[in-house]
Amino acid sequence: MSCEEVQRRLDEAALGRTEFAETDRDHAAACSACGAQLRFLTELAAELDGVVVPALPAAALEAARSQALRALGEERALRGYARDVARALAVALVALPVAVVHGWLVARGAVALLGGVLPVLLLDWLGAVYFGSTALVLGVVYGSIPLLVLWARRQEIRRQAALEPA
Repeated sequence: MSCEEVQRRLDEAALGRTEFAETDRDHAAACSACGAQLRFLTELAAELDGVVVPALPAAALEAARSQALRALGEERALRGYARDVARALAVALVALPVAVVHGWLVARGAVALLGGVLPVLLLDWLGAVYFGSTALVLGVVYGSIPLLVLWARRQEIRRQAALEPA
């Protein structure tokens, strides 16, 4: 069980004013982040118990609960963002040596095939264009990884919010 799952269940229990699950309490006792979340929610529940709540329609309460859970989920989405980006970049960097070797082989092949026909200046220009465009494409691909990770995390939050019972 992950800390994010435990904290989500703790949030839901606090918002629903139900008892915290024993397994979640045990995890919070061993984990500092979840323990801090449990203490915060317990203090918040104690303060909220003293507040007189006007009677609201059930639909309004459910809408507010849903929005609160969505906001908590979006805030939590950025907690492990750097770790997920690092994982995605680590996997993507495995392909980088392949791209470098491919570029070197293309350059060697071009020199072997065209070296006797084209002047050196033109070969240098073709090499610069090839390596420049390859570097630009790789830069765009590697630069888009953090954006794709963020997009995937937000999609997961939306999917979880849609699956929650109304």
